[in-house]
Amino acid sequence: MKSRTATYAASSLPDITRDSSVYRRLLAWPAAVREPRAFSPVFPYSERHLHCVWYDDDLRPTSLKDASGEPVIVERPGRWNLEAGPDFLAALVRVGSRMIAGDVEIHIHPRDWISHGHHNDTRYDNVRIHVTYFEAHVDRALFPPGTIHISLQTALHHKPGFSLDCVDPTAYPYSVRGPRRPCHEIIKAAPEGTADALLEAAGKERLRRKAAAFADIARERGTDQALYEEISTALGYKHNKTPFRRLARIVPRDALRHESAGDPHVAYAILAGVSGLLPKEPSPAWPPENRRFLRRVWDDWWPRASRWEHLSLPENSWRLNGLRPVNHPLRRLMALACLATNPHPLPEAVTRLYRRSPNLGRATGALFDFPENFWHHHLSLRGPRLAKPVALLGKHRLAAITVNTIVPFLIAAGEKEIPLDNLPAEEINSIMKSTAAALLGPDHNPRLYRSGIRRQGLIQIAHDFCLPGDAACSECPLPDNLRNQLKSGAFPPGN
Repeated sequence: MKSRTATYAASSLPDITRDSSVYRRLLAWPAAVREPRAFSPVFPYSERHLHCVWYDDDLRPTSLKDASGEPVIVERPGRWNLEAGPDFLAALVRVGSRMIAGDVEIHIHPRDWISHGHHNDTRYDNVRIHVTYFEAHVDRALFPPGTIHISLQTALHHKPGFSLDCVDPTAYPYSVRGPRRPCHEIIKAAPEGTADALLEAAGKERLRRKAAAFADIARERGTDQALYEEISTALGYKHNKTPFRRLARIVPRDALRHESAGDPHVAYAILAGVSGLLPKEPSPAWPPENRRFLRRVWDDWWPRASRWEHLSLPENSWRLNGLRPVNHPLRRLMALACLATNPHPLPEAVTRLYRRSPNLGRATGALFDFPENFWHHHLSLRGPRLAKPVALLGKHRLAAITVNTIVPFLIAAGEKEIPLDNLPAEEINSIMKSTAAALLGPDHNPRLYRSGIRRQGLIQIAHDFCLPGDAACSECPLPDNLRNQLKSGAFPPGN
């Protein structure tokens, strides 16, 4: 039976507070993983030194030229990318009379494009600006069409007083910025508390939108299945969200509970089998305990495989490279199995826990009260038993589930007086850091966004203003809108 959440339409959800609607008045838009550190005997610096030069207006030479000798003017250096892929995203440069827009990849030697394998990596298909220290002939056929090539060596040599020895790579991209951000100047001159109010208003607006989105999903799929899918997605961390969501839809909660008869070990075997990640057989080098565990999983999966294996995900659906062992999908699937076999409807279980313990983080932790199992003592199928048990879900993952799933559900369900001031804080990420540097300045105190609601506010501001199209600050409406709201007295709330 669907809960009453499913009857909520996104348009009928009330604002969480006045703060949320105040933030929306600012939204008037007009119609890594890094590569290996490489040093050279004639260039005793890292690529990161060159990243800093490219990013910082004060370090970057104004006399740049491309390989054909045309002058280059950097209109926008791009967004510093701290994930896998090109070094800077969505840059804009003027070459002669032409405007070139695209991603930027930076190397010491031009040949590094090949040695790093970028010519065979689709993540680099949008590179249009290849920046190197040394100048050398390149095979243009190995680069995306229209890519320009810029060498920094000559321009830096003629830059008065410049030395790469004076560049502090640890100060970038947050402590020092290239482009000057007008938002920071406005907030710095605004009444005390403006930054606090802006972040909290944006954070509440983010939760309001998540609640509206949850209500739409619940109306379509039922609240119990919607919660199961959304929590499953959150278990996937940032790289495996899509396959976790697909798995939750392929193996719905009702079907999994029925098939497993409420046994989390059987539910795990079904999820592991359908995930496509289950090894066919153990390695002889594995510890005996690990081989026994895999044998038990297969004993539970084999009698049921004929009903499910045609739905299995391809193994390449998952991103496994660079994952911390604690985040491996095979480990996280045990958490999903325990959640799926909870004897109560998930909306009822969540609401009961919240009402019993208004501390949102503690309530979510109680929802994931796992029975003792293999994964409490192992980080991988091949590794040794741990000296001390490790939780299936750490505090940051529980915080992410609380913020992105539990609280939006509670808002959509009409729960009153949700203690948002005690919202657990998600782990700081690159989006939060870069947005904080833009709004609060390079020397801001991180305590300003220690709370969970303010970290959500940083993410919302980034998505509404800083990330769409990666437009230049001169094209962003936030500074003017914020200035106008401050003049009118409508922002910050309570002034």
